[in-house]
Amino acid sequence: MQLENSSSVFEELKISAIEKPAYSVRASEDGNLDLAASIMRQGLLQPIIVRPGEGKFELVAGSRRLAACKTLGWRKIPCQIVDLTDKESFEVALSENVARKSLDPLEEAKAFHDYVERFGWGSEKELACKIGRSPAYVSKRLGLLELPAESLQRLFRRRKNPSLAEEILAEQDMELRNYLLNVSAEQNLTGKEVRRLRRDLERGAGEREVPWPERSEGDYEQRSRVVKSSIRRTVTALRVALNRLDEVIENIDDENWILKEVLLEQRTVLHSQIDLVYNLTRRLEKMFPPGYEH
Repeated sequence: MQLENSSSVFEELKISAIEKPAYSVRASEDGNLDLAASIMRQGLLQPIIVRPGEGKFELVAGSRRLAACKTLGWRKIPCQIVDLTDKESFEVALSENVARKSLDPLEEAKAFHDYVERFGWGSEKELACKIGRSPAYVSKRLGLLELPAESLQRLFRRRKNPSLAEEILAEQDMELRNYLLNVSAEQNLTGKEVRRLRRDLERGAGEREVPWPERSEGDYEQRSRVVKSSIRRTVTALRVALNRLDEVIENIDDENWILKEVLLEQRTVLHSQIDLVYNLTRRLEKMFPPGYEH
C-alpha cells in the first residue's frame, strides 16, 4: 500500500513520544541485535511511519527499527508522519511487513484473520489487493489456522515453511492430516516429502487396507492402537527413506552406473521391508480381531 508523500510530514521525533500501535500486526515488537548493528554502521535508511495520536504519536510501521534504535540509545528517530484511520494504519503496517517478509507465516495468518474476521475491514480479495498479493496467497495463509495451534508451533519451530503446512492441509481426511502433521514435525520433513508420503499412504491404505487405530477404551483396543501406531510410524520412516533415496538416484550421472545399481538394490530392499511391515499388520488383524481379549 503506497502512501502519498504530499500528505506526509518528515520530521525527527523523540522516541519517548512514540506509542505502540493500537492495532499491531506483529506478535512481538522486539528488535534484534543484527538490525541494531546494521543501523549503527549505515544509519537508518528508511524512516518509521507514525500517525498523530492523543498527545503522542502512534507507531504504524517500523517496530523492529524503533526497537533497534532504542537499543542503540537514540533519543530521536526520523519519522514519516501520516494522518491515517485505524483501518488504513493496519493496512500500511501489514503491507510493509509482507513486502519486507518480516512476518512468519503464522503471524501473517493471524493478521489476515484479524483484518477479515476480527475487525471486519474487508474481504480476502480486498485484503489481497491492499497488500499486493493474490487472493490465493491470503486464502492459503488463513488455511494455516485450521491446524491445531500447538502442532503448528512444532511444525514451524525449525523452519518457516508455509508450503509444508499447505501440503498437509491438502489432505481432506482429518485423521490422516493430523498424522502427517505430527510425523512431519518429528522427522523434519519438507513439503515435497510430505506430498509424496501423503500419496503413498493413501495408496497403501487403499490397496492393502491398512486399518486406522481404533478409538475404543478397552485394554485390548488401547494396546492395539499403540501397536498400529508404531507400525504406521515404521512405514512412514521407510517411505521417507525411500523417497530420499529416489532423489539421490535421480541425480547420479550415467557414468556412475555402479553406484546407481547399488542404490537401486537398496531401493528394492526398502520396498521389501515396507511389504513386510504391511504383511505383519494383516497377520496381527487376523490373530487379534477387534473384540479379542486374552
